[in-house]
Amino acid sequence: MDSYQRSLIAEFFSRCRYTSQAECHRFVQQTLLSYLNAGSNTAVKVHPSPYQGSFSYTCIVDHHNPTFTGEHAVIQFRHEKIDLWGNTQAHQLHGQMAPLVRFQGTYSSLYVYTSPLAPGIPYVGLLTANEVPMSLDHRLRTVGDLAKALTHQARLPTGCASVDTDLSGIKSSVDCFNFQNKDLKHRITACISQIRQQDAHRAKLPIVLTHMDMTPFNYLVDAASGQVTAILDWDGAKYLPVGHNFHFVEHLFGYMTRDGWVDNEDREILESYFYEKARRHLVSQGFDESDLEALGHEKILGTLTYYVPKLLERKDGRAERYLK
Repeated sequence: MDSYQRSLIAEFFSRCRYTSQAECHRFVQQTLLSYLNAGSNTAVKVHPSPYQGSFSYTCIVDHHNPTFTGEHAVIQFRHEKIDLWGNTQAHQLHGQMAPLVRFQGTYSSLYVYTSPLAPGIPYVGLLTANEVPMSLDHRLRTVGDLAKALTHQARLPTGCASVDTDLSGIKSSVDCFNFQNKDLKHRITACISQIRQQDAHRAKLPIVLTHMDMTPFNYLVDAASGQVTAILDWDGAKYLPVGHNFHFVEHLFGYMTRDGWVDNEDREILESYFYEKARRHLVSQGFDESDLEALGHEKILGTLTYYVPKLLERKDGRAERYLK
């Protein structure tokens, strides 16, 4: 575990007045023992996950519970309770690709959740590894798998509601924000106008269960092949027009620096492959190419919906760089 992951753990427990990492491990061993071992008295081993989130503490345990896939389970402690509706929906649609999360009650004011340990490592781990760069075939596999996952089990549109109210809120936030890049404000305003004109085309887009935080932290891949093995953290998922979360796939085409966004040299190949796979998968589900005309505008709407609120939350320039 690197120093950044250890710092996340320290930050999480700094907010805990009545418990610690060691006490959480003891809770798992003593209180969850019967559940994890399916009645066995065999002790379980508990160790921190090498990958931690910003709002939780995650540990991994060896177990003997046949209801879990594999020999390990994930135990997660959170300060805030999460809505498992999105995870339940995702598990029904994607199976083991979206491991089922179960609420196990509370411990010392923390909410406790369990799930099977999915294979693979977070994609961000490959992006930041100081090893041999991933081959193009490796990245194409990841891109193709995500294209299929983000368009999986598409449904017929049901008269998509107008987004005029949402766009008005975005416009209001943009108007009161002091941009470092003044041209960006005008570009966002132009995008809002274009999206308003696309309501009729948006109404034709297929509807999919949309993961609202599809960052490279939240999908796992096989390090050797690039195959996407699991998608995690479906809290807040919604049924929305396909394309709304396509902006997250940008992390496969380039990377952010302090000076701004940098495209990978093979961005054009990867991006073309993603959209080809996504469109082909939607057509295979019975949708016509003409139904997909607003894909690009839906991606822009998703980008604005995700990053504009962060302009006011963070005020550190990062959201502005991503919007640019």
